[in-house]
Amino acid sequence: MSCIPFLRTVGSSPLNLKRQTVPKTLSLCLAAAVSLSLFVGCEGGPPTFKQLTGQDGDEKKNAEKPKAPKKPAAKSAEKTQDQVAAVTKKKPRSRPKNDDESKDGTKSKPAGKALQIDDIDAFVDEFNETGGPIKTDEELESLILGLGDDVDRIETLVLRGSTVSDDGMQTVPTFSNLRDLDVASTQFSSPGWEAVSKIKDLEIINVSNTSITDDDLVHLSEFPRLLSLNIGNCKKITDLGMAENLGELRELEELIMNANKTLTGAGFTAIRKRKGLSNLQFLEASNTAFGTQGLVGCQSLRDLEVLILGNCTIRDPAMVGLKYCKNLVRIEMGYNGALTDVGMLAFKEFKLFKLEHLDLHNCGGITDVGVQTLRKYKNLKYLNLDGTKVSVKVGKAIKKQFPDVQVIVGGREI
Repeated sequence: MSCIPFLRTVGSSPLNLKRQTVPKTLSLCLAAAVSLSLFVGCEGGPPTFKQLTGQDGDEKKNAEKPKAPKKPAAKSAEKTQDQVAAVTKKKPRSRPKNDDESKDGTKSKPAGKALQIDDIDAFVDEFNETGGPIKTDEELESLILGLGDDVDRIETLVLRGSTVSDDGMQTVPTFSNLRDLDVASTQFSSPGWEAVSKIKDLEIINVSNTSITDDDLVHLSEFPRLLSLNIGNCKKITDLGMAENLGELRELEELIMNANKTLTGAGFTAIRKRKGLSNLQFLEASNTAFGTQGLVGCQSLRDLEVLILGNCTIRDPAMVGLKYCKNLVRIEMGYNGALTDVGMLAFKEFKLFKLEHLDLHNCGGITDVGVQTLRKYKNLKYLNLDGTKVSVKVGKAIKKQFPDVQVIVGGREI
């Protein structure tokens, strides 16, 4: 079948093509397109593009589809659900920003409310008597803001039993002239203790019943003027921690370390061997294992006036520790069942003539014989022998010799 007649049937003869004024190249492209689409079924198949145009395959592609001017890339029609929602969601109406809102729309922590103080002088005087107390971070911040430039007039701060956190404790050094700090029964940790160490002029600190550790004790050793330290019921403190950290407190006059059975007295004695704590006037170590080692470490504490060692496993040999404590005014050694008449001989040998208060209740090893050593102590004002083996008869005899002495024996006062 001839291709020419077929072309004529559609009115597209070569003669007609030549008569048109279309440019030659475009004519060739059009002819090629028509040929490719209409000569299907011709004998021998349709003529090739090269036969019609004299161009190769690559040129065919260019001729088939001329390049159109570049347009900006269209956005992908495939959108995630979030994108679709973002497009279809109505834009919210703008609103004014709050004072506590930053430029990016996030809220900053609002400033605390300052404590209202009408008479600053009266307030400071009363606060220094009571120390507060302060119970929360917010109360602490409010106090600081309310005091303003007068914050350095505060010398006493009580946070006992509060919920003040490590963050709150970072503000405590703001009280630059603080002398007395009570943080008993609080729950802050090492960062809080580190903040406390920045109060260089601190003289009194109570950290009892806290989770303070041996590592934290190093911060308490940085108070060159510390006079009083209470570490009672701090069960994470050991003899090693005491020996390593408390020996430098050379001005310390009062040490309370009761209610900690892990303390054997070895740490205290180690400090004493280095001549540490030589200015102690008050020592309490009740309900510990302070016992023999600790009491022996008390030797040569010439300024010691009060010694409270109830229920701390004292035995007779330990009484030698009292030998040079000639300024003792008060001794409490109740509930030391291993103390006997042999230990009481120390009162006969040692000259503790300033002694006014002696408590030996529930020391079951002491009898009528042992208390005879006390007859030369004419300054006694209080003597508790309840729970010992001392008879009421001997108690009455002591009362008769020293009428001003309050004698307790046999469950009653004589």
